[in-house]
Amino acid sequence: MKALEWESRTPDPDALTGRILHREQPDPSRRPDLLDLVAQAAAVGVDVDDPTELGAFHLETLGALSSATQLRDTGGAPVGRHWAQAPPHATMATDRVVVAAPKPGGGYRPVSQERPPWSAPGGPSAYTVWAGGDRDHLLMNLPGGFRARVPYEEVAELLARDPVLNTRPADGTDIVLAVSKTAPSTGPSTGPSTGLTPAPDPRTVVSAGTGRAVWASQGSVALAGTGPSRPYVPTLLPTAPGRPVAADWSAVRPGDPTAPGTRVPTGGTGVDDVTFADRHGTDAPPAALAGLFDPGPVGGLDTPLPSLDGLLDGFDTSLPDHQDDGVDGTGRRSRPRRKPVP
Repeated sequence: MKALEWESRTPDPDALTGRILHREQPDPSRRPDLLDLVAQAAAVGVDVDDPTELGAFHLETLGALSSATQLRDTGGAPVGRHWAQAPPHATMATDRVVVAAPKPGGGYRPVSQERPPWSAPGGPSAYTVWAGGDRDHLLMNLPGGFRARVPYEEVAELLARDPVLNTRPADGTDIVLAVSKTAPSTGPSTGPSTGLTPAPDPRTVVSAGTGRAVWASQGSVALAGTGPSRPYVPTLLPTAPGRPVAADWSAVRPGDPTAPGTRVPTGGTGVDDVTFADRHGTDAPPAALAGLFDPGPVGGLDTPLPSLDGLLDGFDTSLPDHQDDGVDGTGRRSRPRRKPVP
């Protein structure tokens, strides 16, 4: 009954099959699936007239918040969601970020390890969201082979409903978007003007939807493997060689009056080809960079994440508790102390 009522008051239900069911384009043949989803959503109190809530509920029915997408620390405690192409029940190191740099002739190598700017020794872990994507969309991979672009408004709605995250205090557990280049550059734009309204800042969107501080990086980010039965480790390719981790990461906090707005873009189709890096000033051709640390474009080739096995000789050594003399609210730190990687 609820689904039929929704159908009768919705001007063009077929037009919503693409957006809510996360298909490349509307598909009138999927209207029965959409109505079935509406009925399920209404039964659990979802606002079926809100496309964002309904789209997030669709992802939830596909397992977005299931135990199979939980990202756990080395002790087995859940510390985030992995919506990337990763083995089930993946684990991650929470006490460090590896800094990578291009290698002559192509590829990347780890050069240092630093403490994450969002955590303090002995403090609570942040909640990490690991996925492909960019500032326009998150590329979500779910159990059963589902793969699609998801707007950050739906990501925020999902995280607001996340039963694991909701057990953590909002003022003590930040969210980390381990998605490449989701924070806007602080420098002047050097590229040509497209005439399009900039996409909303994902940090602002997710922070507003969850009531939590949200971190993201200007650089390329991934979780890289460190060997069989060993945890993944957050890895950053900075926007400039030698740039410390905290200089590339920044946070937006709830109610921050200086946070970038959440205006909806007026046009454009987003970025289709997502790579680990497309930085200027490297010798490697763009083709050599595609997909190295990222799930890649929807429908594209599935390139395995590179392994850091054998490259992090100091990985089992604890980092010093005092990494620097302070990290301010923007994530910038003074006098960073790095642990070199042999």
